[in-house]
Amino acid sequence: MKKIVSLLLIIIVLFGSVCPVLALEPPSPLHKRVSLRNVDELKEWLETESEDNIRYSQSPELFESFRKNGEFLEPYYPEIPEYQLEKIDPNGDELSYTFNKSGVKKSISVQVIDDEYAHLLPDNMIEYLFHTCINSSWKYEERSSEFELYQFTVGDEILKGVLHNDEYHNSYGIYFIKDNFVVCTSIKQETDESENIVFDVLNGLSFKKHTIEDRPKAGGYGDVLISRNQIEGYQGVGTKYTTVSQEEYNTHETIKEFVLSRLHLGPMYYMLASYEIVNEEFVSAVEGTKENPKGIDGKYSYQVKLSLGDAKPELTCPLSVTIKAKEFQDIAELKWIENQVTANVVQAEDSVNQLMIVAYKDNMMLEAKTVDAVGTDEITTQIPEDANRVKAFLWEKPEQPEAQTYKLRSITPTYALSLNPQCPAWELTKNEQGEWE
Repeated sequence: MKKIVSLLLIIIVLFGSVCPVLALEPPSPLHKRVSLRNVDELKEWLETESEDNIRYSQSPELFESFRKNGEFLEPYYPEIPEYQLEKIDPNGDELSYTFNKSGVKKSISVQVIDDEYAHLLPDNMIEYLFHTCINSSWKYEERSSEFELYQFTVGDEILKGVLHNDEYHNSYGIYFIKDNFVVCTSIKQETDESENIVFDVLNGLSFKKHTIEDRPKAGGYGDVLISRNQIEGYQGVGTKYTTVSQEEYNTHETIKEFVLSRLHLGPMYYMLASYEIVNEEFVSAVEGTKENPKGIDGKYSYQVKLSLGDAKPELTCPLSVTIKAKEFQDIAELKWIENQVTANVVQAEDSVNQLMIVAYKDNMMLEAKTVDAVGTDEITTQIPEDANRVKAFLWEKPEQPEAQTYKLRSITPTYALSLNPQCPAWELTKNEQGEWE
């Protein structure tokens, strides 16, 4: 018996259920880019960001060209609400506006006309694009046949421009001049009628000019925006990814401390902006019962306020953490009828655990059977006639491991062994009168 116990302990150590703790990895500081939600944020950023913080945008030439021009152009669709502005991204010396319509993303980029090549416009627009476009494949004049001159109707204007079929990126682009800007609309090629879809981007398109005012350059607004975007998109803080247990985080104090530690070790690790949690709402989880095994999950909702120096502060979108209720998992009844043992397992409908029924004669184990218990389940099994004691265990079902390379003497395990009990063991014994109790 001692040898069997020792062997079991070794197997448990080697192959028992392990709950991995995933370390947070801060995002790389080399991939910090400004992304803006709307024109108000864009205007604030262009007007107030200082030279020492322009490095965050990776687009110092954008500041130079737009500030020198004193204006920027906003594309929008006043009569087509389906075109929703998703974001504005600085990209080189362009402002790229991304619109989302029914899951299809369309991009409109705006660039200030380059003074060095302005003399080529409007008659030699293709040559102008060869000199100024960031797409290096355009710089070969032998590819000029891929460009066609068109006249486009944009709003109530007829504008000259170029249609480009970019076969390499499987997309179409339309380029035209609007006031002192070069505008590009592009869309991925998805159907045989992609050209018609491209021209559809122009339907209802309007433009609005915004003045870039000469304001004191406080700096720091870019860092605030990047911090906000990092928090909202970081796996481990946002609503989509974060779930914690009721046993560990079922008070306002513990869950708030958890979120703050996540912020510090994750998206805010390299950032300069200060942050605080605001607009909090806390609802504790309710543990499961026999009547409601699943319990009721709790929730911690909050926003993060970001600030840096004199820069305008910003709030993240609403975020939340789900507090997973402790599930009720137990054997409600264990009974013997004619050499059969029946166990009634009570747990949530989507839970799967392992029920092990072990038959003994005195202290000698005769037989052990393990079956999956799915949800609230009644499981019956035959036991040896000479058994006088039965135990029932409800174990956590382990995940099946990948192919094992471990060997213990002549034993090669083919499955994971878990001895993590979900409830105390139940036991039946046969008394002197031969009755089970």
